Amino acid sequence: MRVHMLSHHSYQRSGDTTSAAGAFELAQAIKDATRLERPSAFNALVLLAMSDSARGLKKQLESINQGCSVPAFLTAASYADSYQSLEHDKFTQLTGQSIEWAEITANTLPLVAMKKCHDDLDNIDSQGKQCISDIDSALNEIKQLKAERDQRLQSSTLPSVDIETYSINAGSANALAQAISQLGNNSIHWAFAVFVGDQSALDKISEVL
Repeated sequence: MRVHMLSHHSYQRSGDTTSAAGAFELAQAIKDATRLERPSAFNALVLLAMSDSARGLKKQLESINQGCSVPAFLTAASYADSYQSLEHDKFTQLTGQSIEWAEITANTLPLVAMKKCHDDLDNIDSQGKQCISDIDSALNEIKQLKAERDQRLQSSTLPSVDIETYSINAGSANALAQAISQLGNNSIHWAFAVFVGDQSALDKISEVL
């Protein structure tokens, strides 16, 4: 299932800008009907990381970047890391980059793919039990396979994600823009990712966050 994505982060700005101001810029981009790859429906899942320090933002983004390879979050984490080690007046920010829509497949996000794999294992286990529940020898085999499966699941636990998420049911671009413009605060280190698409595709992402 494909979803559209729009992202924005503080290091795309030429100077310190609050996350509230960043949300307003993102809202303006959502309302802009001239942008390429613009979706036609606007139910959305919004991911937001923000902090008063570059160190704090980097820490938040580390958890999400392990599972969701969102380009803006990867870039923001890299810039936040550089920001910590350089004097502010010598820090070169990423300016002039436009906020543009991109289209991705939800299952390509690693956390979503991992969740699907776990669900498939559950289905296989359930189907196997139903088919051979009356065969003693097969039941013993199922027990052994289940123990092996549980061991695999324990060794591949879904990582915890420390980030703010907002599910927004919007009937139009203007309605979504209005909702997003209310987000943010006075933090100057921040990153947004907005996923827009069919609710079932958005649910696959939200389930792992």
